Amino acid sequence: MKVVNVILSILILILAVASAVFSFLLYEKRAQLLTGWEKMAAAVNQTALEMDKGSGTKVGAELTPEALNHKNFAELDSRLPKLAEQARQLITERDMLADAVRRIGSIIELSPLGTEEQFRELVSAKTNTDDVVAGVTAFRNRRDQLVKAVEATAKRAGLTLDGAALRNGDVNRAFKPFDDKIASILAQFQGYQTTLKAIAVVVGAPVPNFDEQHFSESLKQISDAVNGLKNKLNETTRQLQEATRKIASLEQTVRSKDEEIGRKNEEAKKLNAQINQLKVLLGLKVEDVIPELWAPGSPEARQAVVGKVIEVNRKFGFVAIDLGSNTVVEQAFGNKTAKLNPKNANGMLMRVARNQDEYVATIRLTNVSGDCSIGEPLPDGKSIEVGDTVFVAPAEEAPAAQ
Repeated sequence: MKVVNVILSILILILAVASAVFSFLLYEKRAQLLTGWEKMAAAVNQTALEMDKGSGTKVGAELTPEALNHKNFAELDSRLPKLAEQARQLITERDMLADAVRRIGSIIELSPLGTEEQFRELVSAKTNTDDVVAGVTAFRNRRDQLVKAVEATAKRAGLTLDGAALRNGDVNRAFKPFDDKIASILAQFQGYQTTLKAIAVVVGAPVPNFDEQHFSESLKQISDAVNGLKNKLNETTRQLQEATRKIASLEQTVRSKDEEIGRKNEEAKKLNAQINQLKVLLGLKVEDVIPELWAPGSPEARQAVVGKVIEVNRKFGFVAIDLGSNTVVEQAFGNKTAKLNPKNANGMLMRVARNQDEYVATIRLTNVSGDCSIGEPLPDGKSIEVGDTVFVAPAEEAPAAQ
């Protein structure tokens, strides 16, 4: 029994030591747990405060370390969900901002453009957002350059535009004056085209084509035609001046000629008086016209030639006629006559007739002497007899006088 008591005493002592050790360990764990609780409360508070910054919430003021103290354990179920709610709100706002930034990138046609997840993920959000900001900056720079170009173009047209209104998209204020100016310029240009086409028709230039490709060429054609017309005008003016000088000279000549004509008329009156006296001497009336004197050997002189066949030699086939180089014919001038030589010559064709109206034959003179001539009959005639009449063949059959 004594041994049992000793053993029990020892066991109780061991249990007491173990209890003391476990109590000490439990106290240490409790101290660590409280320290961790306080750290966790501080972390939650710091997290809430960070999320409060710029978000308009005040969750950090509610989730203070004191409010999250282990002594207020019963109130944790009503307080801790506020942190989760704030986180959800921030996530929602983050997603909205990410989607908005991505839509902005899409609106400015940024390429390549990240996905929705890439704009929300922490590892890629900044890169994609920076790309959109850079794209918007470039877009704004292009807009500013475009505005400056439009302002410069308007200035060339004599118009000052409101650059601020252009950037703000105020169409009525910014573009209407520009549009009106362009409409006015186009109307003027249309008027110029119509006028230039009319000028082209007047000056004889080709119908102009005023599209961009042929505009300069058409203007040059019109200019060349106008210059050509101007040169013609200058030449015509010069010719007109020259003609005026010639007219003045001719007028002087005409006056001189008029004076000469006056003198010639006086001489003509005297000559007419003499001619009338000659007409009286010739036995003509004053109103009669004195015939023109035949020229020796002329067709008129030869038509007056009349002779006779004086010999026919049938053996040798020739005839002799009483016409020769000394033969003369007479041309009547009133009661006077003029004797002319018809110039009978070798080769002349002579007609032979009988009883004045009967055609016998045609002969060609082969030997013309002073008072007679020898001729050869042509083969298409009749037999020629001495005494037949001989006269010159029509002028179109006879050779020219020699």
